[in-house]
Amino acid sequence: MAPTVAADTSPRATLAQMLTLLREKDLNALADLYAEDGVHELSFAPPAAPRRLEGREQVRAYFTGALTRVAVEFREFEEVAVHDTADPDVIVAEYDAHGVVPATGREFTTRNIWVLRIVGGRIAIWRDYWNPLKIIELQGLLPELVASMSGDEATS
Repeated sequence: MAPTVAADTSPRATLAQMLTLLREKDLNALADLYAEDGVHELSFAPPAAPRRLEGREQVRAYFTGALTRVAVEFREFEEVAVHDTADPDVIVAEYDAHGVVPATGREFTTRNIWVLRIVGGRIAIWRDYWNPLKIIELQGLLPELVASMSGDEATS
């Protein structure tokens, strides 16, 4: 069961809560912010990764499963700008994700854009636009991705 919604249920307040949970790496609590039938879209997801997650529990499974195996560590999510839209339930958020590749110590920053529909303090839809090639490259997996797309075996 999802926890009680915060007193301020505005999209901006929910976004602030999302960023806090990401900073704290509390992906289970982040999933709790979704409406029961909430949707997370990953339009630019790499091959074999989901592009659409439907329902809070599918989002939770992805957040607490697949994302925990990514070989990069996000350390800070910095809000760059938040844009209101004509629909009071929809905002567009630009943010920078700062992190490190634990295996190499290499630090990185990626720019991301979220389009969020938040109704009553719950995420109804999160359209997550990010650069998967950057994350794949940081993990050292770009040659494997290219090989998989061309049908060739990856080479070292």
